[in-house]
Amino acid sequence: MKKILFLLFVVSSFLTSCIKSGLVDLPVYSLTKITSFNLEYRFEAKNANNVAYVEDVAILTTVKIDTVANLVSVIPTLPPANTVFTAVERQKVSLSILVGMCSLETAASIKPIGTSPKLGIPGDWTTEHKYLVTAADGKTTRAWTIKVSPLIAQ
Repeated sequence: MKKILFLLFVVSSFLTSCIKSGLVDLPVYSLTKITSFNLEYRFEAKNANNVAYVEDVAILTTVKIDTVANLVSVIPTLPPANTVFTAVERQKVSLSILVGMCSLETAASIKPIGTSPKLGIPGDWTTEHKYLVTAADGKTTRAWTIKVSPLIAQ
């Protein structure tokens, strides 16, 4: 067994050590734009076998991204009830428990400023929030504000 591990180590070292020159330099992006923003409502549902699972319901959004003011304005609309997203579950939806998600420019990252909720987990969107987007170059940053309007029932 030790011989096999040693052989794998030698072979992998040999293969990776060959790539030392002749590589094309890739661009280092300095873009810090939020390109889209979405909201979801997550709740527990049960399948036909009565096994619980987490269901995601996309909140219909109209989004305006102002790159001059660094402002993302979101108008959310609650979708109609269906067989999984029942009328009873629909009544539970509020801005204070939605999940925010966004897309960014190539290889950029985002983090909340102050008490803004982390993206990807339920948070309170009843007030505006600030986020810092860092470009792929690791140096260029831009602070963004995300403002969600009151929820519209469809």
